[in-house]
Amino acid sequence: MGFFNKKPSEKKVYSLQEAMKKISENSDYSVVETQGGFRLIHDSKIKSQIESIKKENEFRKRISGDGKYQNLSIKTQNNFKDINNTYNMNIER
Repeated sequence: MGFFNKKPSEKKVYSLQEAMKKISENSDYSVVETQGGFRLIHDSKIKSQIESIKKENEFRKRISGDGKYQNLSIKTQNNFKDINNTYNMNIER
């Protein structure tokens, strides 16, 4: 049954010439360079990865207030004296 499978393997690493030949036979695949050669990945997987990256970037942009809060420096103060006076507690240091 494997003899009739025309889909390229997404796990196999191809040379550039082999990858280009497979792309001409299967137009719904794209070539991605990896260590040692090239892999063929179906376009639907690439589109879903691009969409997830876009959603992640939109989320980061939303929570940073369109970049307004990215360079915000927050100064904290340790006012143990104020806490001690407010609650009448003895805090030893």
